[in-house]
Amino acid sequence: MKIQFSKWQGKSKHDACISIACLRVVLLVVVPSAVRAQVIKASVRGTIMDDQGAAIADADVTITSVDTGYTRSMKSGSDGAYNFQDLPLGSYRIQATHSGFKSETQTGIVLHVADSLVITSA
Repeated sequence: MKIQFSKWQGKSKHDACISIACLRVVLLVVVPSAVRAQVIKASVRGTIMDDQGAAIADADVTITSVDTGYTRSMKSGSDGAYNFQDLPLGSYRIQATHSGFKSETQTGIVLHVADSLVITSA
């Protein structure tokens, strides 16, 4: 048995161009979706609340990687919400502070591939 390569003999240049164009379209559709499917980050979101369950706006929220020391900070929104996206995987702690309130720290947060954790502080 002999291996043969496909020959374009007998086919017009137009047919060859159409085949190549179709291949390019398939690659443009398949390759980006395969790349997007490989999520290697995670996210943490939640709400900062007082003891009565009322949202605390403008609280300073800091998330810190226990493994690497990587830190990201933000202020909670008017509804007390915060959202840290695209975090590297690993172990974290979250601290929330606001003047007039006792600070709160939550530890033992472990982020795995594509996690989207909800952590509410009260």
